[in-house]
Amino acid sequence: MNDDILMIELDDEGTVEDIKVMVCAEKNIEVDQQVLMHNTRILQNDSVKLKAAGIKNDDLILLSTKQAVAGAAQMRAQQQMRA
Repeated sequence: MNDDILMIELDDEGTVEDIKVMVCAEKNIEVDQQVLMHNTRILQNDSVKLKAAGIKNDDLILLSTKQAVAGAAQMRAQQQMRA
């Protein structure tokens, strides 16, 4: 994955899953492998409406993958064991 920026337009009634579906179409990252973050909080409920999640127009949503998140957690655990 790289530092691409995708501009996605959805209304307040859109859901987190709607964002994931659009990302899948643009970046070919399967919906079930995506981890979306908003204001340092992981968006865990795909069915939540964007408005209910506190997502507003022009907000930034960060994308990672489950594999990348698991790898980062494993690296942190290894570093803590060495300290």
